[in-house]
Amino acid sequence: MLISRLFKRQASPAHYFAQLDAHDNCLALWALDQSPDTGHWVQVTELNPHWLGRPLPRDARADLQAPTGQPSAIQRLISF
Repeated sequence: MLISRLFKRQASPAHYFAQLDAHDNCLALWALDQSPDTGHWVQVTELNPHWLGRPLPRDARADLQAPTGQPSAIQRLISF
């Protein structure tokens, strides 16, 4: 049974986060279940090492919420 645990695929964390400095440069990237408590962290769509030390691209940020009054993409698909 121990051997089967070694080869069992572990569930991946649900979210990716980038730590940003005051100029929005990427300092660190992490895959976590929830946002860290300290520091300026934003949720991103992937872990891209090319972002480290550079400004985070605008399209890298995960779309957490739809703007007020507009349905999300999932809500639009469901209501279609």
